[in-house]
Amino acid sequence: MPTKKENSSPLKNLYVLIGEDSQSIKEEASSLCKKLLPTSQNTELSVLKFFGDDADLSMLYQELSTISFLAPEKIILIYNFLGVSKKDLEKVLLSAKDDIYLILIQYCPEKEIQPALLTQLKKDGN
Repeated sequence: MPTKKENSSPLKNLYVLIGEDSQSIKEEASSLCKKLLPTSQNTELSVLKFFGDDADLSMLYQELSTISFLAPEKIILIYNFLGVSKKDLEKVLLSAKDDIYLILIQYCPEKEIQPALLTQLKKDGN
C-alpha cells in the first residue's frame, strides 16, 4: 500500500505517493486524479506526466507556472521524483501555482529516502 500524507503546509495541492507496489501506487494516482478533476473533464488534457530522471525541467517549470488553457484544472505527475536534484525539486515545489495539483510518485521502500527529505515531504504533502 502506498504511503499518502496529510498536508499541513502552504503547498495545499501537493500529494506524495511512495511505496514498493507500483500497481497500488498507479491505482492510487489514478483514483486521486479522478477525485481532483470534475467528472465531465477530459483527463488527457488535464494530466501531464514527467519522469524525474530524464524530465525536461524547463518544460516542467513552464507547466507549473502557467494556467491551463484547455482545462480548468491541471494535474502534474512526477514519477521517480528522486531522480530530480534536491535543488530542482525545491524549485518545482515553490513554482507550482495554486490551481495546479502536483503529485510526486516514487516506487521504493520509504526507508530508501533520505530522512531529511522524507520528513519535509511528510510535512508538505498530502
